[in-house]
Amino acid sequence: MSKGMKSELSYSTLNTLEDTVSDSGSDNGSDIENCKGNGIAASLHWSVPFQNPTQAGFSPFVAFCFTINYILGTGFLTIPWAFVQSGLVLSSILMVLAAIASDVAKDFMIETIARAEAMLDDQMHWIERHSSGRPPVPPTTKVERERQSLLCEESEQEMTPYQTNRKRSSYDSLGDSPRDDAHHVHFPPQPADAVWKNDELEEEPKYLIEQRKFELSALCRVFLGRHGVQIYTFVICVYLCGALWAYTSVFSSAMATALPIVAGEDNESLNYLCYAIIFGCVVVPLSCLELDEQVPIQVFLTLCRFVMFFLMIGTSFLCADDELSESGMDNFEQADNFRLAGIAKTLPILVFANIFHHSIPGLAHPVGDKKKVGKIFTSTNCFTVGAYLCLGLTLGTAFGKGIEQSSNLNWRTFHAGTGYVDASGKVVGAAWWTRMVSFYIMLFPAIDVMSAFPLSAITLGNNIFDAVYGKRIHEVEQNRCLRTCFRLLASVPPIIFGILVRELGTITDYTGITGFLIGLCFPAILYIASRTLAQEKHFDLDTFYTSYGSSIPVAKFILWFGIFMMVFVFVTLTFFS
Repeated sequence: MSKGMKSELSYSTLNTLEDTVSDSGSDNGSDIENCKGNGIAASLHWSVPFQNPTQAGFSPFVAFCFTINYILGTGFLTIPWAFVQSGLVLSSILMVLAAIASDVAKDFMIETIARAEAMLDDQMHWIERHSSGRPPVPPTTKVERERQSLLCEESEQEMTPYQTNRKRSSYDSLGDSPRDDAHHVHFPPQPADAVWKNDELEEEPKYLIEQRKFELSALCRVFLGRHGVQIYTFVICVYLCGALWAYTSVFSSAMATALPIVAGEDNESLNYLCYAIIFGCVVVPLSCLELDEQVPIQVFLTLCRFVMFFLMIGTSFLCADDELSESGMDNFEQADNFRLAGIAKTLPILVFANIFHHSIPGLAHPVGDKKKVGKIFTSTNCFTVGAYLCLGLTLGTAFGKGIEQSSNLNWRTFHAGTGYVDASGKVVGAAWWTRMVSFYIMLFPAIDVMSAFPLSAITLGNNIFDAVYGKRIHEVEQNRCLRTCFRLLASVPPIIFGILVRELGTITDYTGITGFLIGLCFPAILYIASRTLAQEKHFDLDTFYTSYGSSIPVAKFILWFGIFMMVFVFVTLTFFS
């Protein structure tokens, strides 16, 4: 049954607070959120937010732009170097496999969100379904309704006054009415458009993502329990804090080198400090805005990425010719097609370049047509893998083994044969357009992090917000002031850390390892847990977004692959770096 019909029929739910309180003999329900199959899953209250009829949500193109900005960080500049390490053909195969794993993990995430939407009512209680997969059939005749009423009265009479008062007071404190006990199932009035045929509700479309937004931390609370959400919160904080810290350092270093405010090599630290403060003044306010308030700037920065991509592809062979004219043709080493020894360097970069899964709830929520969510993310994955392949193969062929680890650095002395490099390493006599191309490509990382920082800070702030308020999140998530405080908590400290510590070194290397948990392991675990619970509660196993990789064996493979990648990179950094 779809969420739309579910919210209207509002059937009584299974295993509520009453069961936990009466069984435990205590009024303390603090352990409820640990129970995946019992009690309150995430929040006591939720109401449909006001929807402005003039706002149709994100179009597929806008959602595509936001997703591109999440995926195509500065890390894509290392793709050509990674291709050269393992050989162009072998790296292309690995790139496609990594993209497939990312796409499957993406389906795991949106299926889990759709199941949470279908299995939880507006008060975040589990929806009751019979073993047939149908909701309980309400009494339809006068005799049946009277019999149901008598059963309810008999059940109340069998209870002691203390039990009756305690049962009622426990619900009064929640603003709820008593629900299921051993003899009573409550059936609210049905809307006029509830269609029943032969005691069966007509078949509804498969489960969809709808109006509620389940952050990944909320999904962990619902399907993995308290310990699951604690582990995820720690992991996402480590991962995104490291990323935001690195963004601050990248922007400030790049700008201090390219456009120093105060001249002189001795003033490099001062220039770095000035640009770090400027960076904070721009990205912190952006981090406090909602995604739909950032549409113009995020779409503009997506176009900047496209310009960067086409400039690098279009001028790569000219740039390679410049380097050969300076160093001589004898120094050119062509990239291999297959090089097994380089897999250890290539595979982590390729897998990491496709991670955006922690941001899927925030990206899916503002999309106007939720049925297109899966196709939007899939098309974005296809575009990025195509861009990665084109960039890696073109630059790998042009520069060979002379490619820089951050490929934009190959454009430091770009002049397209219109000038020359003097003894000090400066370009002399180059055409104006070559200087513009070189300046843009060299400065691109600073432009890139201007869009990546707010998006990551929003994700981090939302997850901390959800972790702090837990099952009460839907009561307070519409509070703009409170939400802004958590966005500031997520965005300001990394700026300060970036000012205090410029050279991150191994810090970001190790914090980046947690990306494999976020992009591969948690989506797989959530898929397995939600699918298993759906089967136990007699919900359909398939959703509207069920795809080619939607199965428990595939999820287990993705889970173990993510664990292997995390251990592999950790061992490589620790013992073989």
